[in-house]
Amino acid sequence: MSEGALPTSSDLVYTLHHEKIWYGRARVRFIEHYDTVGRFGRIQVLAPNLHKPLATLIFTIPGVPLITAGQEVGATGGWQETVDWEHGDYTLRCFYKKLMQIRSMNKALLHPSANITDVWAGGDITLAYLRNYEDNYIITVINLRGKPASSILSLPVQSMDIKMKDKYTLYDLLSGEIFPVNGSELTSFQVKLEPYGTRILLLYPGTDVTELDEWYSKIALEEAETALKQAKRNGRIVGLEIKELLQQARESYNSGEYRQAIQLAKQIMRALRNTENATGGIIGLIILTVSITLYLLLKRFKVHKRIMPATLDRLLSSHPNSKCWRYLSFPSDTV
Repeated sequence: MSEGALPTSSDLVYTLHHEKIWYGRARVRFIEHYDTVGRFGRIQVLAPNLHKPLATLIFTIPGVPLITAGQEVGATGGWQETVDWEHGDYTLRCFYKKLMQIRSMNKALLHPSANITDVWAGGDITLAYLRNYEDNYIITVINLRGKPASSILSLPVQSMDIKMKDKYTLYDLLSGEIFPVNGSELTSFQVKLEPYGTRILLLYPGTDVTELDEWYSKIALEEAETALKQAKRNGRIVGLEIKELLQQARESYNSGEYRQAIQLAKQIMRALRNTENATGGIIGLIILTVSITLYLLLKRFKVHKRIMPATLDRLLSSHPNSKCWRYLSFPSDTV
């Protein structure tokens, strides 16, 4: 691999196959550790967009994943600082909980003798590898880039005892999405990912995935409830329609309509993200209004001309909605 290039599945699998394991002991996998936090800082500060992709990586390659205290809620302080559990990102903790459950319920990820195979065959560079143990097959695909990726994967169907005419389901254990396929399609199929997106695909025989839907709908509901509680804790405005959606999702789960419950839970998450953006816009408008008012007052009382533009710039540039202030024109004598 050339310097500065993205690692490929081939690089990863080669490294894992050739790493030296002393006395046959399992490797510990981590993305941050007390030593690294002290020297370099937290992953949530250094590369927040890579947090979930790298967490997915350490939970799906051979070895034992290690989580440093506070990592699961996006802690940003040094290792000697107390973790702010009250204001942590509990939706991120739900993601970690989901990874733990996926690992514990699949021997292909848990068993020390499980194989790992590079299955990337073309398209955009992603990490794409197959883990298998007996008849349990897990395909992990990770996009380490900040733009969408589309990759072609090819499974070693002959060694997997795949029946070409049989029907299978690729079930994304992270998102709950389902992709029905024929055995013959597994020799070359396309997988799409969002920027920094990840997929953990379980190859499931047949098309009846009710058992998986029951498991995932419970996870999705818990994630939606956690996100709703965090929104309230952060002082965000939560509309009545979101609460009604949550009630509908619970009713769907209790009545065995698991696929419907999953869709409703996803709708809740989208609505909460929209609420967050709207709240951010309101805060930005308030900051803008206060800053302009302060500027006019300072101008009226002839405070030093150079104070306000710099102060205004610091106030507004710190907010994600700061672009709006650029369209205001201030008198030339203020700079």
